[in-house]
Amino acid sequence: MRVGVVLLSVAAVMSSLAAGGLPLTVSDPSFEDAQVSFVDQYTYVGLPSSAWSSVGSVGVFLNDPPALFGGKFINNADKHQVAYIVSTGGELFQQLTPGPGQSYQPGGPYILSAGIARSAQGTIPDGATIRLELGYGNDASFTAIPGAFVDVVKNGSNLSTSELAYFSTAPLVVAPGASFVGQTVSLRISTRNGSSSTLFDVDNVSVVPEPAGLSLLAVASLALVRRRR
Repeated sequence: MRVGVVLLSVAAVMSSLAAGGLPLTVSDPSFEDAQVSFVDQYTYVGLPSSAWSSVGSVGVFLNDPPALFGGKFINNADKHQVAYIVSTGGELFQQLTPGPGQSYQPGGPYILSAGIARSAQGTIPDGATIRLELGYGNDASFTAIPGAFVDVVKNGSNLSTSELAYFSTAPLVVAPGASFVGQTVSLRISTRNGSSSTLFDVDNVSVVPEPAGLSLLAVASLALVRRRR
């Protein structure tokens, strides 16, 4: 009987785990919203999506089979378009649409992830860095949350021109008294130490609150079931 109660508790925990771990809604996460009329593989008119704001040379390229324009192709990109960002002084920014589940709440941790590649257009110098970071505020008043970032540094051939590698920020655990509790989640992707003529590629941006405490509780509950058996 006690085992049955514990199993019900585990089921409840896992249900909460599934609900708590649902991703927040990032608008246009794969840069597909605007249908661009490409005359070649690239468009240099800036990101044609109202969901994102940008600084520097930022845009999208058509990631359909390269026979179309004879250009590059990323094998594991999501859908048909991928963003590019100049490897120094570039920025992509988005404040999530306010609503239920789109703001920081105590707990977490919150994690920002994205697929990153290096463009085949020129050679990005070693040391060029693309940073993913979480914060709050709009693009004019963005405040980065200390520690909630990851720096991806180009070093030799560590980034591919044909495959996205996925990177995630350090987990952000939100304390109950944190000053940004209740603030809508914002994210920024920025570059430095590269050159004005070389590019990083970015795709499939996501923010997920990972309920680590619940997962540990679920593991402990399952262990209790095994002991009682």
